[in-house]
Amino acid sequence: MKKIFSIITLCLCTLLVACSDEEAVTSSLQVVATDGIDFSAASGEGTITVSATEAVTATSNKEWCTTTVEGNVVHVAVTTSSEVTSRIAVVTISAGTNSVDVPVIQAGAVTILDDYNLYYCCGYDGGEFDFSFKTNTSYSVEVPEEAAGWLTYTYDTENNVLKFNVAASEDKTPRGAEVKLSAGAKKLVLSLSQIEVSADMIGGYWDMSYNSGAYEGQKVAGTGQVGMLSGNLVIIDALQENYLPLEVGENGNLSVPANVTVGSFSGYTLKTATALSGGYYSLDVPCVAVPKVKGGKLIYHFGHCSAYTDGAAVDYPMIYAFAGSSVAGYWEYYENLEISKPLE
Repeated sequence: MKKIFSIITLCLCTLLVACSDEEAVTSSLQVVATDGIDFSAASGEGTITVSATEAVTATSNKEWCTTTVEGNVVHVAVTTSSEVTSRIAVVTISAGTNSVDVPVIQAGAVTILDDYNLYYCCGYDGGEFDFSFKTNTSYSVEVPEEAAGWLTYTYDTENNVLKFNVAASEDKTPRGAEVKLSAGAKKLVLSLSQIEVSADMIGGYWDMSYNSGAYEGQKVAGTGQVGMLSGNLVIIDALQENYLPLEVGENGNLSVPANVTVGSFSGYTLKTATALSGGYYSLDVPCVAVPKVKGGKLIYHFGHCSAYTDGAAVDYPMIYAFAGSSVAGYWEYYENLEISKPLE
């Protein structure tokens, strides 16, 4: 009986020693806390704090994630991500013969901005413009140095808008600036101008250019005339003997109205239309151009001004051919249509 008891006692002692050794192994290196290692797409830093009885080292299995060690604190740094999906790195922390793996997660780059509100203009009293913008990555807004005295901006993170402020112009001199916005892989240019366009500034000859649908996207450039025809202002394209009707709106805005008959050919009625984002066209939505000041010129670029078209994303004006009530197809489209003339 004593022999049996001794054997049981020996087994229990062995088990206790084994458990004690296991606890010593697992408790010699433990992650105590993590701070900020679930990153947004922007570059950043976080920490992993461990409890260890020996010197701590750390390595990462990804180049975009680096580590440095300060005592029992592992500092983790990640670079800006331009990837759409999230990515994961594994940080291996070691102390003596023990190690532990800690995952580091960085979110994919998400940038939401308004591709169809790229042109803004106000009068000499100044004004404010809101540009819809949201991102989880690093971004930059470049205001030209020569415009820094009259054009400023702030980022309203609560409402996700860039708020631009144009100061009043005491000498009433037209001025403009092109602001470069970059966020992740997305880049665009915002045109902000200050001018008051009078009626006598609109008539006359303008330089004009566009990509022609009739010629498979070929760029067409030349001089056209803006004059009066049947009570409307018109752009006369001297190169192709077509014309586009214009209407003058508030603040000097020009628009090509849709569903206006501009001629006929071989039994077809030619009408204006507007190309919308997504491959659609409209006989109701106009194509708007906002005054732009650049390089001593007054410029109008038609399209990409959805703030002036009840939110419709407008690409460019078109001329469609109609046979009765049937659509025969487009006759011409004016992609990237721009007209310009020197400011006097």
